[in-house]
Amino acid sequence: MNSLGLLEMLALAFVIALPGLKALSLQPGAGGGSTLSACPSGNGQVVRLVSKTSTEYTVFFSGCPFYSPYNQTTPNTPAFQNKTVTFRITPVLSSTVTYVGIYASGTTSNSQKIMSTIGYTVTGIAMFSDADATGSDAYVNEGHTFDGCRGHAEMNGLYHFHTEPGSGCVYNETAGTHSPLLGIMYDSIPIYGALGDNGVPPTNLDECGGHTDTTYPFYHYHTTYNLKSPYLVKCLRGCIFNANGNPSIQQYNLVKTDATCVKAATQYDYSSFVNPLLSSSPVTTSSPPPPPSSAAACRWHAWLAAVLLVVCTLATQGFRTA
Repeated sequence: MNSLGLLEMLALAFVIALPGLKALSLQPGAGGGSTLSACPSGNGQVVRLVSKTSTEYTVFFSGCPFYSPYNQTTPNTPAFQNKTVTFRITPVLSSTVTYVGIYASGTTSNSQKIMSTIGYTVTGIAMFSDADATGSDAYVNEGHTFDGCRGHAEMNGLYHFHTEPGSGCVYNETAGTHSPLLGIMYDSIPIYGALGDNGVPPTNLDECGGHTDTTYPFYHYHTTYNLKSPYLVKCLRGCIFNANGNPSIQQYNLVKTDATCVKAATQYDYSSFVNPLLSSSPVTTSSPPPPPSSAAACRWHAWLAAVLLVVCTLATQGFRTA
């Protein structure tokens, strides 16, 4: 039997390594610069209560949804974010508001847009304002990249919503009833879907998109009805006590303490607010279970096999010429 020559063996090694190269191209960062582990195509959701005091609570979010995020069409790979975020148990309404998106009061351009995360859904997905990276309308300019849940990923792999999610992606509406809870904004105030009492869109929302109603007598936000701008909220009415890693909040010195938060004249009793984040099982580790993808392992196994094949070939060639 004729032995394979060195060139043939090297070609065979490349064929063995090729799946590893393909796996490398599918890793986070291949499209958008992220070095974090990619979200799985199945359930990647991890939401766990880390700690709770008499005034605040800290929650761990993996940042991946319970469904596949790979129907979004940006070049970016949705990735685990592994964030711990701290909220106040009782929100404190401020005497002034913090505009987060394209516009400040009225239609005045907002010079201090809060880019990136301004809140989290109860399923642990980041919520953004209506502004994209250029300060323009994200839904208008980027809506074509959204998946069926209206989410997509930014360059670091952060999968997020700019609008109310699609049906079934966080909650389902029930005819004739108030919308379910969507999540918690960074001022610790809850946000619900677009429908108020008796399943009717509220007509008494303030500029930020909040009010009180019969169902929930504490101040809360609603997403806009029929995907009308600004989609989630225009401004945050509560004091922000933790930047939670958002550079814009830090840049504009928006974080308050109990001493520096100037409270609004009217505050609300949130004792009736049922917050599912407070009932999630305490987390015992600082990181979530690894995603099920084994692309990295396959990549290194392929390369190892290729290297061993080349070494063996060279050794054999050397032995035959000795």
